[in-house]
This record gives sequence, C-alpha cells and structure tokens, in this order.
Amino acid sequence: MWRGASFRFAFVLIVSLILVAPYSWAERGISNSGWSMFRSTHFVFYYRPGIPKRFLYKMKRYAERYYRRIVQDLGLLRTNYWVWDERCRVYIYANKEDYLRSVKTLPEWSEGGAIPERREIHCYYHEDNERLFRTVLPHEMTHLLFYEARKGMRIPHAIDEGVAMREEEDKSRVLGSYYVVTNALQNKKYIPVYRLLDWQSEYVKMDNETAQLFYAESCLLLDFLLTEFPKNFFANFCWRMRSGSDFYKAFRLSYPRYSAYGKINVDKLEEEFWQYVRRTNPFSASDWVASQ
Repeated sequence: MWRGASFRFAFVLIVSLILVAPYSWAERGISNSGWSMFRSTHFVFYYRPGIPKRFLYKMKRYAERYYRRIVQDLGLLRTNYWVWDERCRVYIYANKEDYLRSVKTLPEWSEGGAIPERREIHCYYHEDNERLFRTVLPHEMTHLLFYEARKGMRIPHAIDEGVAMREEEDKSRVLGSYYVVTNALQNKKYIPVYRLLDWQSEYVKMDNETAQLFYAESCLLLDFLLTEFPKNFFANFCWRMRSGSDFYKAFRLSYPRYSAYGKINVDKLEEEFWQYVRRTNPFSASDWVASQ
C-alpha cells in the first residue's frame, strides 16, 4: 500500500501547497466598482456579473458553516463578531485572468489570498470549485480568524500556516503531510522544531522540496497541539497574545508542559511531537524509519 499510494499522497500535498497564496501577498485597496453584491449574516460577497447563482449560494453556505466550525474547533474567544458593518468581504473574480489582473501582487499559481487587516478574501470562479470550497476558503478564513484572535501579534509562519492547513475541510492535506514528513525522516532531512518556531524568513522563497516539508511539518505540529491538548490551551494562547504577550511568552504560559527557565523547552516539544507523529502515522509500522 505504501509504495502504490505514495505518489498519490505526494501529489495531493504538492498541489495543495502551491494553490493557496500567503495572505501577505494580497494587494490592498481593491475598488468596489464593477461588482455585484449580496450579504449573509457574517459576509459581504462581491462578485463579477455572470457568475452562476448556484455557485454563489454554495459559497454562502460553506462560508457560514466554516465561520461557526473554525471558531468552535479552535476554541476562539470572539470580541469582534463579523456582523453588520464588520462583515468579512469576499471578492469573487470572473476567472483566473481577472483575479491576477486585479490583485496584481498575487502569484500566478494561487487560487486565493486573504488580507487579515482588511478582513478580506480574494478568489475566482471556475467550473470545478471543489478545491475552492473545501480547501482555499476555510484556509483563508482561518488566517483571518486567527489573526483577529491574537490581535495581529507577529508569529512564526509555521504556526500561522499550520493552523490554516489543519482547519481545511479536505483532510487529504494532513495525510499528504504524513507522507512528506515520513519520507524526510527516512532520509534524515526533517526540519527541527526549533527552526520551525524561529523561521521568520519568507518561506515562499524556499526551494520546492524545503517548502513542501515546511508546510507538512507545520500542519502536523498544529494538529499535535490542537489534538493532544484541550481547546482552552489554544484559546488561552491567543488571549495572551491579544493581551500583549509575544508569541514565545504566550506559548510557554499556555503550554506550561513546554516551559523551562523562562523559555520554550523545545527539546521536550520536539520529542513529544515526533512521538505523536510516529504514533498516529497512517502508514504501516514496517515503512516507518525513526529519525535517530
């Protein structure tokens, strides 16, 4: 099963990695001219004329469902609810060309991007929108909700991307992450956790292999933190950052198991994270090669 399925898992992850743009690339100041518009409870949807109504209704249903699920799943304490004039704005372009032409700073391979400071999501219409509904939309919404929950506090890219990936509706990303990480461990090329937590460089500039591994480990690290600990740990983590603590202080106070002498005990975190990955690895034990 491992050999036959490996290419499928790799393909799933690679495609997923390259289609969701980092939100920092999105251009600001989009004009509202040339758009049609409708509202739901928590969203204002701007869309180009001619986009089918069935698509728009489906987008509304998914967006409202994800809003409730992500907040609940992460245990987020809300202070800014997306209602009335505070609704999230979603811009849906007619096609990829329209999207790239209008939001000029997004890369050609992206399917969507978000601007947390403006509470905006940008995407485009095409016939096969399953990835948009199940991957891109919840990913970008999580970026917005997590950004607001921590009041914009700067955090390592791995944490931000890991949360967004973990909250996607399509869970094939998690499975693909296991494939990439397992392969890296076999070849002793994995990224240590301390580098994930300190990595402030632009990960979009990494080579393709390193970027895949970065995303994969980030996804599993956040899956570990959100699965192995009660929800209130992550909620408290966000609250502490919202109250002014930097990422490192908020983390060690919210996850005291990994606090030692006023710093994050990265060695303990690393050990227990890889134990979790080994224990939950969906591939057969005979295919697993430990990192030691």
